[in-house]
Amino acid sequence: MPQSRSFGGFSTLGIDPLKGAVVAFSESLTDKNGNLQAWLIGVPAPGPFSLKRLEGFDVTDAAALPDGGLIVLERRFPYSEGIKMRIRRIVANDLKPGATITGDVLLDATDALNIDNMEGIAVHRSAARETILTLISDDNYSALQRTLLMQFAVPEGKPVLAEPSTR
Repeated sequence: MPQSRSFGGFSTLGIDPLKGAVVAFSESLTDKNGNLQAWLIGVPAPGPFSLKRLEGFDVTDAAALPDGGLIVLERRFPYSEGIKMRIRRIVANDLKPGATITGDVLLDATDALNIDNMEGIAVHRSAARETILTLISDDNYSALQRTLLMQFAVPEGKPVLAEPSTR
């Protein structure tokens, strides 16, 4: 585990149901290449890996997919641009010590889409066998933030680049 004073602990711990691995992400600790650090724990070959840092986003949570992959929730809050969130899917076979993983961006969203400080994500299957993502934000006892609960069905095979409705 890292020895840096700036580490501050893990942002999220996810469980890979197929391998039995714990996947731990730091919210913003980066490696020498500026990528977000993560660790595989509890597997025969444990070790660190990196998540390619895209556009300054930080990891806030992750959840296991039924196929053994992961969904990663990220956020970014530059005051000049407003709150942003991103959801990425990581394929199970990419989770290896030493790897630098980019994953597939499933959703990019801004505060124009009524998001907030999104901090938690969970995954379940619906009765129709759709993969459902549930997200939650935290108002942090601030009048400027809200607590929101949102759900999305994951479209198979295509990313969602969200834009506000023009209606």
